[in-house]
Amino acid sequence: MPSYLKSDECDDGWFVSIRYRDKGASLDRLRLLPHEVRLVADRTGKNFRYKTIDARQKLSASGLTVSDDETDLPNRDVSI
Repeated sequence: MPSYLKSDECDDGWFVSIRYRDKGASLDRLRLLPHEVRLVADRTGKNFRYKTIDARQKLSASGLTVSDDETDLPNRDVSI
């Protein structure tokens, strides 16, 4: 993406991740996203934000428990 910003003479960009799974590499990548976005911003001198879209299959409301809520995962807009 930094090459697109350069060719378009743009200083701001977005990384958008779509989360389909709950475990493994998906979870690891989600946790690394803020750090990786910050690294790209530092290397390029551009402004980046990120957003994660939760595309996991939802449980029915009657099947939810407290342990189903993963509020410790990054899923917010951050200006870097």
